[in-house]
Amino acid sequence: MFKSLRWSWFKRFFESTSIVFLGVIPPLLSVIIPLLWKHALVPFFSGVRPMSVVLADFLPPIPWFITGVIISILLIGMQIRVAWRKKTYDPTWVIKYNDSFWIESFQDARSKAATALSKHSDDFSRVDMVIGFFDDLGFYESGDQMSAEAIHQHFYYYLRGYYQAAIDRIKELRGKEPAVWEYVEEIFLKTSTIEAKKNRVHRESLFLSPEDLEQFLIEESGLRSSKDEQTKDKTGPTSPA
Repeated sequence: MFKSLRWSWFKRFFESTSIVFLGVIPPLLSVIIPLLWKHALVPFFSGVRPMSVVLADFLPPIPWFITGVIISILLIGMQIRVAWRKKTYDPTWVIKYNDSFWIESFQDARSKAATALSKHSDDFSRVDMVIGFFDDLGFYESGDQMSAEAIHQHFYYYLRGYYQAAIDRIKELRGKEPAVWEYVEEIFLKTSTIEAKKNRVHRESLFLSPEDLEQFLIEESGLRSSKDEQTKDKTGPTSPA
């Protein structure tokens, strides 16, 4: 536990340290320390430890400068990695969208969309709303406001189900208006790639079978009935007339 805590402090230190500091200080110290050793400390101790003069010959400044540069590159690389991970797992926007995804009105929209897709209805109003939600996620991911990893963590199960169920609608509308939903396929492919890597399978194998897709739509369609049941539980039984 303490090791993990120290590692967290260590990462925060690198995140808060200037990249200029990491790039300049190690090479500078790698030159100053050998020169200080050779021209100040060695003469001072030469009467007591003659071997110090010999040791000074093994500390020429150029190799140490190169060593300092290498250390700087490694430190900068570590800082970049820490910053990359922070941006990858930044929850700021994805949490807000997750909250919107589970509000009562949108659950109702999802329920109606799933029902329409399951029954192959021509009423696409709620379907378009749900697909538009996922398209917004793709838009903000393409603008580096969210990461595909964060979207995958919160939405992949639903994105895959609705994308697959509404693929014909998506192709139809995009055939007429290419600018419509231009990000939904992109974010689906990106998150599918993440899912495939996690499970060590090919991306194509992630498509739901017709039975699994139908089960997904049934689950989503049930959101509205679940809400009605919860309402009944809160209000209690209706009094007889």
